[in-house]
Amino acid sequence: MPVIWAWKGDYLNLGAGCEVGFYNTYGSTKHYFFVKKIFTELEMRYNGNLINNYRPPKSKGEKVGHSWWITTFNAGMQNNVNPSKIGFRCVADLSVLKAYARKALERRLEKSKRWNVEGNKATLKWNY
Repeated sequence: MPVIWAWKGDYLNLGAGCEVGFYNTYGSTKHYFFVKKIFTELEMRYNGNLINNYRPPKSKGEKVGHSWWITTFNAGMQNNVNPSKIGFRCVADLSVLKAYARKALERRLEKSKRWNVEGNKATLKWNY
């Protein structure tokens, strides 16, 4: 079963940040493995102000870069960071998935109020 996990907060020695990862289980195992490089952009804001907009580097032949786990941090923002003031937007390219995996993931994402799925693009917004 595919799953996307997301975190945000004040990371020790890294500062304010956020991260999103795409995982799956196989068979009866309860261990999660990374799946595919689907994330193309991660934008982080603090108290509404843009902190960082990260896009993974492109591989040969790609129009945009992709990552299975995407992160951004600001080392200048450490201590006294209020995680509830961190907002982020993450974009996923679902076209890189096989049809059955894409449909399964779309069904899960459409149940969430934080995700918006339009065609092959899914956007996660958390505290924006």
